[in-house]
Amino acid sequence: MVGDPNTGKCVKCSYGCDQCSSPGVCEECKSGFYPKQVKTLSSSTTGSNAADVNVVYESKCEQCHQSCATCNGPSARNCTSCPPSLTLDESLGICYNATSVECPAETFKSGSTC
Repeated sequence: MVGDPNTGKCVKCSYGCDQCSSPGVCEECKSGFYPKQVKTLSSSTTGSNAADVNVVYESKCEQCHQSCATCNGPSARNCTSCPPSLTLDESLGICYNATSVECPAETFKSGSTC
């Protein structure tokens, strides 16, 4: 939780965020999530009826692909660690079942690894 600068009340950090410094600014993502910068536009009208457009960057946390325990991006090829039942191929960034006969798409079995 973090204090909202406008209201002074505590508000929850965004979904997937473990620690935030302000609403919309995540400092550390929960396990199974990765940090992502999100660009949004906000506008306000000045006295001359011209709209001022401001670009605002927010740090959000997005969920990792379901095959990853931790990751650095959204796809199955962005895994940095795997659930206990899977093995990480560090060169490809994928998690796979090492005891399975099949390897992930675009890979092949060499000995006991894909």
